[in-house]
Amino acid sequence: VPEIPSSGRVATQEILGIAINGKPKEFAQKFTQSLTVIDDDIPRSKTIVRAMEREISKMDGNRIQSFIENTIRLYVHSSSSVNEIKIPVTVLIGESDPYVTPSAAKNFASSLDNSRFVLLKKADHFIHLQHPEKVSEIMITLASSSVNIERHLNSFT
Repeated sequence: VPEIPSSGRVATQEILGIAINGKPKEFAQKFTQSLTVIDDDIPRSKTIVRAMEREISKMDGNRIQSFIENTIRLYVHSSSSVNEIKIPVTVLIGESDPYVTPSAAKNFASSLDNSRFVLLKKADHFIHLQHPEKVSEIMITLASSSVNIERHLNSFT
């Protein structure tokens, strides 16, 4: 999703407020909390949350300032040129993502002319960390199918 989705706007406001007030530990917790859910069915969920909070809380003032500036840019950005995207797009989302909800991701995917929507079960925003094998298999399958289609179509010319 090329902008902050409506499902994540309130959390983003809260995270920005904490970041601006210079509270790195609270910033790390709120940022991580906005993107994850603690669920025993989600692989590595608790480990990912602990690692994210630990690493984010180590961010220096310059990194936090960059986060603030980039987030403000995204917050006011409108994806008015999305309809110009003509290449195939796969929107892959975890079913439990609290930030970019499946509904928001599905709406985004349906706004594109050439898109696929894939909902991965037992995952949140960090599907690439929770299910790296599945994510890579999905990406490789889609890329190889495009190559196979191209080869097959070229065989007719």
